[in-house]
Amino acid sequence: NKLIESSARWAGFDNAQGNGAVKLVQSLVGDTVVSRGKISVEYGNKPFGITPRTHLAGIERDVQEKLCSGFLKRIDEAGISRGNAIVRETDIKAITGSDGPLLDRQTLGNLAVMPSKTRSLYCLRLANSIAASRFSEDMNRSLDVLAIASQNPNLPDRRRKEISDKRDFLKQSIDATLELQRERNSPLNQVVAQINQEGSAIRQDLSEERLMQDKASMEAETSRSQFFDCADGVLCEPRTGRR
Repeated sequence: NKLIESSARWAGFDNAQGNGAVKLVQSLVGDTVVSRGKISVEYGNKPFGITPRTHLAGIERDVQEKLCSGFLKRIDEAGISRGNAIVRETDIKAITGSDGPLLDRQTLGNLAVMPSKTRSLYCLRLANSIAASRFSEDMNRSLDVLAIASQNPNLPDRRRKEISDKRDFLKQSIDATLELQRERNSPLNQVVAQINQEGSAIRQDLSEERLMQDKASMEAETSRSQFFDCADGVLCEPRTGRR
């Protein structure tokens, strides 16, 4: 009998999202396994347990790889104008890991038009802020699993207390990790606002520059047309070879 897994199944965590949360809990706090009179601790499909801090670091690496080394690099290599980058919903889901409102198409588009050095800096900040939000969601689900599992009436009191103790230990570790994260990362909404503000300004500058170029091109074309106008019978177009 697996203490957390069986209690989570009793609590209804038997769908895809619930199974993922249970596996994460098992890897964080360990699952007590009673088999043939012997008690052991397993960490899901991992050989040893992980901590909230290592879980956060893993999410950060994943988001940085998909956003900074994957999505933005793919835009440049494809030769797509960074000011008009086509952002797909599948790109957003791959980066955020969910369908939630962590990121939108406008923010990715504004990030893409930034100069290389500025973009690299903002990309790292955005990736870490997204990772922090994903981490918070994972930890909240993990605590929910333990809280509900501890109410399993089929367990003896000492087993319910064991789950409660695991939850308290996990919460303390999560709080310490979040405190360190807050000291080094800006909140996601602040990073998104800064990216959209600077990206919009760059887009405006690019639009004005294109308008000036188009105006200059039109004026040059008008001048050429007037110079080669054959209406007076004196000047003719170069292709005629006549003067």
